[in-house]
Amino acid sequence: MKHQPKTYKFAYYCSGHGFGHATRVIAISLELISSGHQVYIITSTPKSVFESILSNQLIYRSKVIEPKIIQPKAYDVDKFETFDNLDKFIRFDRNRILNEEIDWLKSEGIQCALVDAPFVPCAAAFQAGIPSVIISNFTFCSCYSYLSMSTSQSDPLIKSEEVQAPIDPKLLDPLVKIVISDYSKANLLLRLPGSIPIPGFDTDVELPSTKWVNLAKHSFQDHIHNLLDRSIQDIPRPVIDLPLVFRKISKSIYKPNQKLSLLKLLNLPTSLQTLNTKILLISFGGQVIPRPKPIQTSENTNSPFFDILPPGWIAIVCGSSVDGLTSQDALDRFYPIPKTFSYVPDLTALSDVVMGKLGYGTCSETLATMTPFIYDQCLLKNTD
Repeated sequence: MKHQPKTYKFAYYCSGHGFGHATRVIAISLELISSGHQVYIITSTPKSVFESILSNQLIYRSKVIEPKIIQPKAYDVDKFETFDNLDKFIRFDRNRILNEEIDWLKSEGIQCALVDAPFVPCAAAFQAGIPSVIISNFTFCSCYSYLSMSTSQSDPLIKSEEVQAPIDPKLLDPLVKIVISDYSKANLLLRLPGSIPIPGFDTDVELPSTKWVNLAKHSFQDHIHNLLDRSIQDIPRPVIDLPLVFRKISKSIYKPNQKLSLLKLLNLPTSLQTLNTKILLISFGGQVIPRPKPIQTSENTNSPFFDILPPGWIAIVCGSSVDGLTSQDALDRFYPIPKTFSYVPDLTALSDVVMGKLGYGTCSETLATMTPFIYDQCLLKNTD
């Protein structure tokens, strides 16, 4: 009699902050169900992001499991609102959510919790008596800890009236310790590429995380580079490094008729549904992008060099605002992705250039598809 491999029931907790978490949760979940396992995805990310992969084996559960990080712009964090959300979450919501998840994990017979990367599920799994595994290249404790950093008046990204004072460490540090304590309840870290120190496992890293960076060089301090370069055997807690995880593209996506089909799915004008149409994909994760404005200059703008896009190009915008771009009222060949279009990896593969934030989802999928990626290096210090 042929031996049947053992299957497990996983709870996969996915952060609702941005879409990079969802892209890798989707990729890993599909691998798990292909081996016969069952996966519950628990997240505040909209169900539409996962709709195309859901089945009896892969189940979506809507749940707010973390405080919200407030980003008024793709490269900026509102320190006060983010701190206030963290403070209120830990004081009023954490224990309730913790107990709810302990009960749910037990009632569903979950055998392992996968976490990318809200902190409460690690503590819930520990108290439910099951293992938990963080699958990420960072944890949010480092982001919260960084709220005590002073915003430079000379930062070109921040207008003077937008500069915020740092959060008082006396108020912030106790909250960060609770977050790290929850993360430290995880049994294993599966570390993805592009990682930064993860205090729940790099227990010897110095905090606050403001000490990690050299703002003048827009890079980590030397001692942080050394910490990240060390062997996993030298890390205080169990860590396994993973290769790049990304959503797979469709096998037939590079066939000529597939590009035409994709352009039709995007609801583009018929005149643009041609093989010669060049595509600029604009992606800033889950950030809402405002309506683009025409170039304002006193110079002669009759030249095509003053167009927002060169001749023959269109821009496909991920996350355009409801009251901004519409397919009927697009500015100079800028078009939003329809809400019914959900599989961005295929669009990334067929795009000629991607422009956006250097977040995990976009970066991994441009690398996987070998699509040129434009980003601004001066923004790196503000990118998670």
